[in-house]
Amino acid sequence: LLYISAGLTAVAALMIPSVISAAQNYYDASNSARNQAFYDWIDAEDRFAAFFGLYILVAMPVFVLLIVFLHRAHKSSQSLWAGHRKWSQGWAVGSWFIPFANFIIVPQVFREIDRIASSPRNAGRVDDGWQRSKGNTQLILWWVFYGVGTILSYVYGVTSDGTSSLTDYKVAWYVTMLGVLLLAASCVLAALCVRRMGKAL
Repeated sequence: LLYISAGLTAVAALMIPSVISAAQNYYDASNSARNQAFYDWIDAEDRFAAFFGLYILVAMPVFVLLIVFLHRAHKSSQSLWAGHRKWSQGWAVGSWFIPFANFIIVPQVFREIDRIASSPRNAGRVDDGWQRSKGNTQLILWWVFYGVGTILSYVYGVTSDGTSSLTDYKVAWYVTMLGVLLLAASCVLAALCVRRMGKAL
């Protein structure tokens, strides 16, 4: 599902240049061709919205499955390290539902479990050396790309009131394109991190 999400967002991002081109064609069109250029512009925006909407639909079960995965991963990691840790099993589920803070707490829970799972084992257990390990850089990039991408991918919404200039419209869509590409990258990184953590556990 994460790879499907990455594909949908990548395709949506590749459609943005056609949206910008259609807008330019509308502004450049003669009076006789202006009506058709307008509908072409609307169609280009609708194609982007369709693929981005599919990404949002796929993201819903992904959200649920990641909660289940993190809960089970935390439980599994307790068999490797039973000592003190910063984030309890309750945080592995509850942190997802704290607005804004979930962008900070959830990756920290992931990171703690990943560090435990990736540490060397002795008789099936890890020692406290896991607390000094740096963790997985991919995991950090996953959440940075996801957070920044989520914000930037909705920038095109500021142009929806019809009062923006063509230049502002283009800039907003280029920013949106960057955000959507970051979302695609975050989905790929998420898939790699989940697979890595699952194998390690």
